Amino acid sequence: MGAHALEPFGHTSAVNHKQRRTAKVPPRRQNKILAGVKEALALAQGHKNPASVTFWLSLPPSANMRLGYGRGRVYRTKRYKDWLIEAGWELTIAKLPRIRGRFAFRMDIADNAPLDADNAPKCVLDLLQAHRIIENDRLATEARPVRDVSVPPGSCRITLTPVEASASSGRAA
Repeated sequence: MGAHALEPFGHTSAVNHKQRRTAKVPPRRQNKILAGVKEALALAQGHKNPASVTFWLSLPPSANMRLGYGRGRVYRTKRYKDWLIEAGWELTIAKLPRIRGRFAFRMDIADNAPLDADNAPKCVLDLLQAHRIIENDRLATEARPVRDVSVPPGSCRITLTPVEASASSGRAA
């Protein structure tokens, strides 16, 4: 079978494949296109931090209520284990990007939430680390719990903002 045997009705194409002209993209435009593709690919693969990530979770228990003590051992309470399962599924469904390196953490809770605001972030940070959304909760440069009237009861709004290495070092340039 010849190369043209698959052509309809046995006709050859009007232009030889060696004679076809391809559209030439100027080198500067090629560089811009490639840079955009590389940046999008790096972000999708988790190699580059997003500008900021905001998502909702169910309200965690207080850090004081997450561990129980009895019979000579320390254990996770039922309330904490139930929240870990529920919030873990919420994170899985959200398909959040990874935050690499240092980050700022903000947690907005309802104004009438029945927990101490400074105990709230610990459970969420541990959950984010367990689901590998953050590398380590000790990399948080700031952990701010904020009471907000716009947040519905029983939920919290989490915002993770990557911090650039030069901004987090604390040294003057």
